[in-house]
Amino acid sequence: MKEKIKKINEEIKSGKHVEEIVVVTLILVATIVGFTIYRSRAIFDGTIEKRNAITIKAGLITFEVTSTNNSYDSSSKQITVSKGSEIELPLTITNKTPISAKYKLYYKLISPSTLPDGTVIAVAASKEENYDTGVLEKNSNEEKTIVIRNTGTNDITIELGVDGGYSYNELDLANGHNQLSFEKRINYYKDSSGANQPEIENTGLIPVVYDEDEDQWKVANPEEEWYDYNNQWWANAVTVSDASYRNKPAGTVLPMDVINSMWVWIPRYKYQIPSDIGSSSEITNPPQIDVEFENGTNTTGEELASCSIDATDCYYTHPAFRDGASATLLTSTQKSKGSHTGWDEELTGIWVGKFETGGTTSAPLIKPDITSLTKQTVSNQFKTSLKFAGGTMSSSGIVTFDGSDIYGLSNTVDTHMMKNTEWGAVAYLSQSKYGKNGNNNYTETDKEIYINNSSSYYTGRSYGAVNTKDVSTANGTYSYNGKSCSTTNSTTKECTGEKDILKGTGASTTGTIYGIYDMSGGAVEYVMGNWAETKDSSGFTKFPEQKYWDKYTGTSGTSITNAKAIKGDATYETMSWYSDDAVFAPSYSSWFKRGWFSNNRSNAGVFGSSYADGNAYSENTSRSVLIP
Repeated sequence: MKEKIKKINEEIKSGKHVEEIVVVTLILVATIVGFTIYRSRAIFDGTIEKRNAITIKAGLITFEVTSTNNSYDSSSKQITVSKGSEIELPLTITNKTPISAKYKLYYKLISPSTLPDGTVIAVAASKEENYDTGVLEKNSNEEKTIVIRNTGTNDITIELGVDGGYSYNELDLANGHNQLSFEKRINYYKDSSGANQPEIENTGLIPVVYDEDEDQWKVANPEEEWYDYNNQWWANAVTVSDASYRNKPAGTVLPMDVINSMWVWIPRYKYQIPSDIGSSSEITNPPQIDVEFENGTNTTGEELASCSIDATDCYYTHPAFRDGASATLLTSTQKSKGSHTGWDEELTGIWVGKFETGGTTSAPLIKPDITSLTKQTVSNQFKTSLKFAGGTMSSSGIVTFDGSDIYGLSNTVDTHMMKNTEWGAVAYLSQSKYGKNGNNNYTETDKEIYINNSSSYYTGRSYGAVNTKDVSTANGTYSYNGKSCSTTNSTTKECTGEKDILKGTGASTTGTIYGIYDMSGGAVEYVMGNWAETKDSSGFTKFPEQKYWDKYTGTSGTSITNAKAIKGDATYETMSWYSDDAVFAPSYSSWFKRGWFSNNRSNAGVFGSSYADGNAYSENTSRSVLIP
């Protein structure tokens, strides 16, 4: 027998052997391991290996694939991923063969039968070379983490497993098995809140953290520490004017003079308000809003039709993250009268300007210690907000983006003027355990966001206390980083006095430096919320696309009712919270304003609302939002 095998081996090497020999026993398979076999195809179904005249039955090479994620069925090797979402799947691959064997990960589409062009359904969690393959000794195992991403518009079911072959061979996938695509993924493992990872890749945004000792913003290493929503540390990112700073390593200081916009990530969530909805009397100590982060674009909140308008036991996915075509947070009456809200797709989150927009209409800025951009019509404010991503609006209201070299943002992102519902998304998160309301450094009435009391409308300023009296001053009392404004830099206008960090950060939505500022006081902010598509003095000759503004309909008037308000917009649901003034935009002055301004005293606040005709006024400004 040995002599026969030796002879066959010699003939194969000489290329003379032309017959096929089928080897079906484990003994003979083990005997011929010295052959040079170039490719393997073997998995659970017992497929075939070839090398010239030799065909080897390799059904005895088997692997077991298991996962701690219950979404993965280890027996069928199948998993279902909802549309627009992704699942992180830890896998344990075990070699059940009594010899060393090679494996290679694959996916196979189960349903639907075909996918739309460009749909990505499997992404390895690392761009490490050969991450999807490996060699295992008998009875040993290896752990891999795979991300399955469904970018399509339908749920998908795939089979995810491994093909196996001999350890010394190059391994091909079996027919119908597809290779996983690979891309570098950022593992933000600092946070355990369940918040969606901030979308930052391919946007031009730079993740940052604040070094309190050095009073500097530095490039973050997202794989180590970037954010922690459980501790009111919301994810921050910036853009810079100097391109040489756009690819710096973690730890690099980003001087404030090169930063030209700052953004804060608001992850997708559903919310429940437990009490005091639509109160006609002042609520000085409003309840904490219960927020639960949603995974990907999964919508786990209730439909409006399932709950009464004043229900306190229902969770609603916030409309700022919803596809407006669904409009599930509008009543049937609102829909029939033409109200609308939402985006043009489901969102995992939004980036919100950390401060009110400043700078100029041609070169807007979002940063602290500058004056807010005022004296602009709503139309000009909207068009200014587009410029961060190189956007323009046509005469027909269509918005397009070319990207911007000034800010380093790509043409894949959208920047626009904040909508009324987007304001509400920030306000509700601030009133949750993830915001200032959950920050143990503040108690009782100090849970309210401190007022920006700068009558000159400097961004990021703070009174260092809630708005209980006339507190307006030219500079404000503290800067966003806690420095006293009793002295300021004559050139940069930065506050340079003694530092008391909580006095400054108390004016943010988190009570930390990682929150959003100027949402109480400062200049009053126009938002893209309008009564019945009424242009007034806004400067619009044509309204922009529907996704860019919230339309309200119903009976005209300044009173706020549940019949007119949109769920999540922080008007009716949170009316009179913290005693903030709350009025609705009527037909004769049809544009919403939020937050009030520095000399409004107790009227000002994140739950305050007012109205104007859309014209340019000295105390009116706006804020920008970025959709990745």
